[in-house]
This record gives sequence, structure tokens and C-alpha cells, in this order.
Amino acid sequence: MAQELAARLAAGPTVAYGAIKRQLAIGASGSLADALAAEAQAQAITGATADHRHATAAFVNKEKPVFEGR
Repeated sequence: MAQELAARLAAGPTVAYGAIKRQLAIGASGSLADALAAEAQAQAITGATADHRHATAAFVNKEKPVFEGR
């Protein structure tokens, strides 16, 4: 079961997962201004990835996205 979960997470949008982890850490200890600044940075980073472009195209084409961590 743990291996299945690990495999599923590894096949997902790993750049976005990293951004989520950073957001959670900042949200737990920072101010609202810190959280909003970090969110803006995360959106810029994740929105510029190849994974984002491929996932958007897969969504439009009603296909399952394939993430490569780029």
C-alpha cells in the first residue's frame, strides 16, 4: 500500500507538490503577506513548467496527463 502511494505521488506533478509543501510551511509560521508573496512566486514557477503546459493540453483533450517533473 505504501509503495502504491509512493508510486502514485512520484508519477504526479512533483514541482507542484514541492510548492505545496513550501506553502504549508509558510502558512503555518508566516504572516498573510508572506503567504500571499509565496503563493505568487509558486504560481509563477509552477505555471511556467512543461508539466503545467502538458497537463493543460491533456485536460483540453480529455486525456490523462503525464508528468515528467519539468
